[in-house]
Amino acid sequence: MPVGVISYGAYVPRYRITREEYVKAWGNFAAAGVKEKAVLDVDEDTLTMGIEAAADALEAWGGDPGSISVLSLASTNFPYDEKALGGTAAAMLGLSKHVFSTEHRASSRAGTEALITAASMLSGSLGEYALVIVSDAPMAEPKDTLEHGMGAAATAFVLGKKDLIAEIEGNGSFVSEQLGERFRPYGEKNLKDLGLNESRSRAYTGATVGAARNLMQKLNHSAEDYDFLALHQNDARMGQRIGLQLGFTEEKTLPVSKTVAQVGDTGASNSLLGLVSVVEAAKPGQRAMLVSYGSGCGSDALALRFTEGQASIKYPALSHKLQHKKYIDYVTYLKLRRKIV
Repeated sequence: MPVGVISYGAYVPRYRITREEYVKAWGNFAAAGVKEKAVLDVDEDTLTMGIEAAADALEAWGGDPGSISVLSLASTNFPYDEKALGGTAAAMLGLSKHVFSTEHRASSRAGTEALITAASMLSGSLGEYALVIVSDAPMAEPKDTLEHGMGAAATAFVLGKKDLIAEIEGNGSFVSEQLGERFRPYGEKNLKDLGLNESRSRAYTGATVGAARNLMQKLNHSAEDYDFLALHQNDARMGQRIGLQLGFTEEKTLPVSKTVAQVGDTGASNSLLGLVSVVEAAKPGQRAMLVSYGSGCGSDALALRFTEGQASIKYPALSHKLQHKKYIDYVTYLKLRRKIV
């Protein structure tokens, strides 16, 4: 029996800072194509964002939260370095105390790790429903250009075996060793980067293209079989370049690029937030490829085919939240980041 997405939810913080604020403060803004990014409020973190997205997904589903047997959480920036958050999320969302929970955190690839893990468990007869929560807010030092495009957002998906809006047809992966990309040493809060731009670009291209081609080879697909490409993008232009290399037209990457331009790089939720934007643009019978990326490096690719259930979607989980915003200046941004008092 096929496994796929039954419902989804998304959360984007209402605060935004524009590229112009960075230019005024630093003289430049390094995230190509990003017009503004989402910023955590002082009382928000990746857990609270994830709960908001999950609550939307559960409400849209309308089923019994207690019937969910698998809970998969993902973030590169959980509130705790060591503390199980599955129980916290389960208690806040009304899930069973006997739900099997997994947590994924090593890189921005964690979002698809959580999704593939939950789907595989349902395929292996570990219950009928799963909840996947992916929430992230990557951080770096404000003086580092790496920080410019880093935003915040969360997504959530209820998976099941019937009443699907999108069937997961298969997945592919690619892993390799790559030094010098963005990383976060143990015990530190901020990401670092050695500034090896050519090496970083080569690793990203090799991994994402490698995972996508692995998926298409497994399913005997080509780029022509897909209507959308939801690709992890650190800026709003990377997707077009990789898409063209894989044979995708620019139009197939636009929904995701437009989202990145409005919220920035949202870490583990990056490609999955792109998937939500695709869900809201897709029609029954169309197909999307989801491709994640984690520095270090690794990538996952998934094929999703939208079903007739897609036509019944009435909730604009993402488009409404992108319009609900309040702009802040750079000084306010630093205060929210607790860099100044």
